Amino acid sequence: MTLPYRDASVDAVVTDPPYYDMIEYADASDLFYVWLKRILFDIEPDLFGDQAAGARGGVQNKDDEIIVRRVHEPGRVRHDQDFYEVSLSRAFAEARRVLRPDGHLVVVFGHSDPDAWRRLLRALHEAGFVVTSSWPSRTESANTGVASIKVTVTIGCRVAPEGRRAATAAQVDREVMGLVKGQVRTWAQEGLALSDQMMAAYGPAMEAYGRYVTVLLADGTEAPLDRYLTLARRAVREATALRLDQLPLETFDALTRLAVFWLRLYGRTSVPKGEARASWPRRTTCAWRTSVTPC
Repeated sequence: MTLPYRDASVDAVVTDPPYYDMIEYADASDLFYVWLKRILFDIEPDLFGDQAAGARGGVQNKDDEIIVRRVHEPGRVRHDQDFYEVSLSRAFAEARRVLRPDGHLVVVFGHSDPDAWRRLLRALHEAGFVVTSSWPSRTESANTGVASIKVTVTIGCRVAPEGRRAATAAQVDREVMGLVKGQVRTWAQEGLALSDQMMAAYGPAMEAYGRYVTVLLADGTEAPLDRYLTLARRAVREATALRLDQLPLETFDALTRLAVFWLRLYGRTSVPKGEARASWPRRTTCAWRTSVTPC
């Protein structure tokens, strides 16, 4: 949020910001910090000495850490969703300040919660950036077909150009659906799990949204960003063309469609009764057979 560079002096900013509420990074690194203090307190006193800048109670000061904390402790800054979004906006605004007019911002992000993406992309939008490209990549594991954030998305951004024109929501809706559906075929060939495709779809949706200075609904009001995140997920669902016994999924009632889509989304499958296994809390697992025996 305070980069030590002059205005318009940097060609590119590449950042991998904290993943919302997935990891409390500074808390985790305190394990190493307290041991490093024992070794380096006299060699690097500004970092590990008793008067180290920002140190508090023998550990690191976490007030400015841009994360969402699951538990809020008394006497500490409240790191809620709004804190995360506002702080990200400040960080991206600082990146915009130091970038040259033709500079690039690259953001690497991954999260299964649409709200995390909503806040990240809104922070980029409010800082004056538009998405110009995106690439999903398997950064955590080589496994395929697994829905556990094995994939992150690299998002290329530029400062929003002058002279963009307005567009109608109907026009941008068509562009978003076309871009996302075109990408789904490639993602499926590359073995991306359905949940990862849903996440990756936000990139092309934001590319279309960012081409225009404003997107207007039929009543003249501005279309919200959330509209296009929802539309991106819908485009993936439609493009996957799920079938049951060779019949299109749309043939079936809404509850059946939801159940089948859920199975596909979370990597589940149907198996014969004798092979099924049901998992219960506290690590209790039962094998179901023709004659069911209570666990």
